[in-house]
Amino acid sequence: EKIRLAKKGFMPNFIPKKTRKFFSDNKFYPVGTLPHTKTSYCNEGYGVVSYKSDRFGLRNSDENWDLLNFSDTTYFVGDSYVAGACVNDEFTFPKVYEEISGDNVINLGSSGNTPYEYIAVLRQIVSPIIKTNNQNKKIVLVFYDNDNKPFNEKIEKQAFQSEEIAIISKDQSIQPKGAYVKLLKKVIEENYPNNKIAIINKYKEEQEELKEKLNTYNFKNNFQYQFFTLVPLRIRINSLLNINQNNANKCIGGRDLCDLDNSPSVKAIKTLKTICNQKESCSPFVVYIPNSAYWRNNPLSSRYLKHIKDAAKIHKITFIDSSKVIDKNSKNDYAPSGPHLSKEG
Repeated sequence: EKIRLAKKGFMPNFIPKKTRKFFSDNKFYPVGTLPHTKTSYCNEGYGVVSYKSDRFGLRNSDENWDLLNFSDTTYFVGDSYVAGACVNDEFTFPKVYEEISGDNVINLGSSGNTPYEYIAVLRQIVSPIIKTNNQNKKIVLVFYDNDNKPFNEKIEKQAFQSEEIAIISKDQSIQPKGAYVKLLKKVIEENYPNNKIAIINKYKEEQEELKEKLNTYNFKNNFQYQFFTLVPLRIRINSLLNINQNNANKCIGGRDLCDLDNSPSVKAIKTLKTICNQKESCSPFVVYIPNSAYWRNNPLSSRYLKHIKDAAKIHKITFIDSSKVIDKNSKNDYAPSGPHLSKEG
């Protein structure tokens, strides 16, 4: 399906997690894929989702940026769950929220984003806009289980030292800085397949790699192989070892509870609070989305939930635990063939 879309001119989704390493010596931090570009996304049972990116390379109707000065706006900051993997536009929860609330909504999510990308997005896009905007606005910072990342000095420095990329002109229109767009295009042109033939060839390579992985999986999933290589026993041993390792790695210093001062998630929450405090008309929220027990079971999820809930409470930000309505044990709330939310979810 991606090859078929590539033949029609659709580009891959060049997510910030992949391109940020090429920005490390620059003043900007990537926030999305190529602007104004037909983009193929992902498939978790509903077919390959595709969309046209907006002026910032994000998944919005571009006209929504022109409504910021005329209507109440809600900004959603997050990863692939906010971006809407892997469902069509009308089933992304920012779009569902827009339909229910009547607010203008700006989707600031990208796949693979971490709390460091959240910090960069808040500082580079949200902050310069709300400084000059007098409409009521909400900023919703959305965390998922895999956002529990350890401290990374290099990426953190890159996120906090990045310059604003949103420009507000005299007529109050909002555009990305030309220098940022030019740099992003240069990075992609020099480091990734970006013409039709090269993209199709890359997809074909990935297709062959996937076939090999599936053949290996089918072989190793064979009863005789598992029995004679003691796979079930090794899985249980590794699971116990991983839990202990996760306790050491995911919580700074190996503590039972994560260090609230060094946690990237907490620093993103602090950044949200600081930026929203610039205007009385700004209301911050922190949201938690549970992981699927079927697709991505993690026995430490409850600790991370408590971690960000405590941080939100300390900074007096309304916390919303969506596991009150999203059942991690229900396959119906998650995609037919992947860990993201289903249409129903």
